[in-house]
Amino acid sequence: MKVSTYRQEAIEERKGIPDSYLEIEVRAPQTHGAGFSMYTDYEIVCKTNMPLFKSKQSTVRRRYSRFESLKFKLEENDYEIKVPNLPGKVFKNRFSHQVIEERRSGLERFLQILCSNITLIQDYEESKANMIINFIQGK
Repeated sequence: MKVSTYRQEAIEERKGIPDSYLEIEVRAPQTHGAGFSMYTDYEIVCKTNMPLFKSKQSTVRRRYSRFESLKFKLEENDYEIKVPNLPGKVFKNRFSHQVIEERRSGLERFLQILCSNITLIQDYEESKANMIINFIQGK
């Protein structure tokens, strides 16, 4: 028996599945290297049903410096898009558990705020929306 589209939509509404959703999580920090070449990267997990995104689920690892590059590119020659702040640079004890956790939380907040307006950004400037999506989905 085939369920009509209308009936399927009603079932989804009762289950509480929203029309569109986007979940961004920054987790699992890993520190690599030794001495002056040490760095920490973070796993970005994205789950969505928004048509803007190429994949429904994705995972990618990014360093803080890549977040800085994304912010710089989004702000470049553009005063219309308000890009949220990143957590500040840390020079002392930057590999301590507390510092890494604070940065992880700040990076997650940065992406969540940025993506909360992704459809508006796409309407304004599609290339910048694609830049954000590619950053999150690792393309």
